[in-house]
Formats: sequence, structure tokens, C-alpha cells
Amino acid sequence: MDPLTAISLASNIISFIDFSWSLLTGAKELHDSGRKTTKENARIGAVVHDLKEYSLDLGAASVSGHHGASRHEKALQALAWECHTLCKELVAILQKLQVTKNSRWHALRKTWEALRRTDEISSIELRLDKCRAQMNARLLALLR
Repeated sequence: MDPLTAISLASNIISFIDFSWSLLTGAKELHDSGRKTTKENARIGAVVHDLKEYSLDLGAASVSGHHGASRHEKALQALAWECHTLCKELVAILQKLQVTKNSRWHALRKTWEALRRTDEISSIELRLDKCRAQMNARLLALLR
């Protein structure tokens, strides 16, 4: 076996072991904790819930004002709606990842699903962060 093939094989084995370890320890933590979700998903859920309420309040406040809304108010309303929609999407994903049965097999399955959806969750989190930053910028423009 040539050195490059050996290094590639060793790298694949290490990646597999790392992934398996993450899967098993995540499932054990989830099952042993007695919670319906992992600590990380609970943290994300709390942040998303807060951001969802914030965007609803901003969207309602920007429309309840006057008919001659400024471009910043209209943009803020659009951003608040986009943020609210992203929050609902992320909440739906997090709810699908919750453990509903108290079994090791179910915890392992949910951990597997969570690991598979990590990129999707991270992508939505990134979009939410950008949306929040834009809403804050519009709010600052309105206050000015």
C-alpha cells in the first residue's frame, strides 16, 4: 500500500471513529438527561423563541404606525416577517429532533437525525443572525 493511500485510509478511520463517538455520546447524554432535547438544541430553541417574539413585535409595531411608513419601516416589516418565517422553520426542525419515547434506540435515532441536520440548522442560524443584524440596523436608522 502506498503512503498516500495509507494516510487516506487512516484519515477515514479516524473520521468514522469521531462520528461514531459523537453519535453514541450524544445519544447517551440525551437518554440519561431525561430531557426531550440536547442542551445545544434547547439553547437554540430558547434563542429562536426570543427572536421570534422580537420579530413579531417589530413587525406589528412597524405596521400599526401610520400609513406614510418610511422606507426603513417598510424594510423593517419585511425583515421581521422573514425572521419570523425562519424562526418557525427552525422550531419545526427542532421539534422533529425531540425525543418522544424513553428508549435508548429512540435517543440514538434522534441523535443521528440531529447530526445529519447540523448543516441545515447552522445555515438557518446564520440567516437568522444576518436578519437580526439587518433589523437592528434599520431600527437604528429609524431612531436617528
